[in-house]
This record gives sequence, C-alpha cells and structure tokens, in this order.
Amino acid sequence: MGDSLKRANIRRHSSKKWGGTRIDSKGDESCSEIIGMTGDIPKEYYLSNMQRVDLEGYPSVKIVNGKNLVITRSVKEPKSVLKWKFHSEGGDIAFGIRKREPQGGAKEGVG
Repeated sequence: MGDSLKRANIRRHSSKKWGGTRIDSKGDESCSEIIGMTGDIPKEYYLSNMQRVDLEGYPSVKIVNGKNLVITRSVKEPKSVLKWKFHSEGGDIAFGIRKREPQGGAKEGVG
C-alpha cells in the first residue's frame, strides 16, 4: 500500500477530533459511540506494578536518536520464522526487515 493511500486510509478511519474525517452517527467528532473512552486506568495496569522482564542473557545496545543498528542473520531453512524481543527505556522504536537476494540485491520487507 502506498504512503498516500495509507495516510488517506488513516484519515478516513480516525475521528475528526484526532485529525481524521470520521464522525459517529450522533455527530460526535470524538466518535465516542465507536471508540470507548474510559475513566481512570486501574492501578494494577501501571507499569510500576508489572513484573519486570528478565533481560539477562540478551544483548543490550544504546541507539542514539537518528541512528540505527543493523543485525545480519542467515536463514537457511525455507519458511523459517524470525522472532525477536526488544525493549525501550523511553522513546519510540522503529524496525524493518530486508531480504537480501543471493545476487546481492536487497528487497524491502515488512517494517
């Protein structure tokens, strides 16, 4: 899906209050009929109350804003499943996967 089509799709499905074009059947720009706005978040869902993930044995890297980390893996078995875990101590994470053909050309994957 092209970027302009994705943006148009997001605008069409997002409420008018949040920058989209959607309004519910009652004329509410927040689309409260569709998007359930709740009250307070229960304290048991607070991150400070959740069990921390054990990161022992996992590599740790610090990636500064605007930089990236490239990890190369070889997949020898057809239909292999790639799995990974990542954790952020603040900030957003963006990632991508590229398939490199044997001839050396890269093909864009998911991300």
